Amino acid sequence: MANPYQAPLALVRLALNQAAEVSGARSLPGYDEVLSDLAEPILENASRFAGDVLSPLNPVGDRTPSRCGTNGVVTPPGFVEAYRRFCADGWVSLAAAPEHGGQGLPTLISAAVTEMWGGANLAFACDMYGDAVRGNRERVMGEISRLRGDRDQIVARATPAIDRLLSQPQCDGRFAVVGYCFGGLVALELARSDLEAAAVISVHGTLTTTQPIEPGAIRAPLLVLQGGADPHCTLNDAFAFAAEMKTAGADWEMVIYGTAQHGFTHADAAGQMPGVRYDADADERSFIAIGAFLERVFAGRV
Repeated sequence: MANPYQAPLALVRLALNQAAEVSGARSLPGYDEVLSDLAEPILENASRFAGDVLSPLNPVGDRTPSRCGTNGVVTPPGFVEAYRRFCADGWVSLAAAPEHGGQGLPTLISAAVTEMWGGANLAFACDMYGDAVRGNRERVMGEISRLRGDRDQIVARATPAIDRLLSQPQCDGRFAVVGYCFGGLVALELARSDLEAAAVISVHGTLTTTQPIEPGAIRAPLLVLQGGADPHCTLNDAFAFAAEMKTAGADWEMVIYGTAQHGFTHADAAGQMPGVRYDADADERSFIAIGAFLERVFAGRV
């Protein structure tokens, strides 16, 4: 059977070279040699690994998703072996510092390779921000503020991504929307727009909306996971959301992790921003809740 995934190497090369020129990376010590001599074989081998190893596991994961067993998490068949090969081939250490056992290669290269890993599996991530926004915090926050009260614009941006997902040969027409933080807001606004998805999941996302909905407007089952100590989306917001869902007649459920703050799944959040902090327990429990919800949805039990 022909592998459905082929990395767009020509486009990856073009993007890599343009990013190197625009950022001035080639002028950094050692970068020009790496980008000129090593980038090509790395990209070619990454493409083969993505196509030959990761892509065939995509339908396996769909049929046999990860689950919690008596001795821990049980992954789909083949995933452990794939990860062992991933480590043995050196992919895990591409951009890591040499003093910690890494290869010290430019982030430009590791970013390009990471795109292939994502492309080889069907968990599709939509860039809601647009060109020249992602990676620039000030522009990202400005775009979030602009989109927050504009459901029509959110839907207009997300719909082409959903259409692209549904056009993939691996997709059987069923899909779920899962969003974290601003992505959670996007997921819920899509649900409010009458999106016909198998499930919509929001994790520490904004629950309030500037455009109240009518009864019957939400067709997708909803799972909402929130932190009980989140100052950016308070318990009052959660109560207001519950009232909105009751009015809409939605099929929904919410889990509130009592002591968790905003961004409780972000491992690098250590309080740099007030009210945003990683919570390992809430992170693990929310992951389990998402898996159980999706398992029920796609088994037709929701």
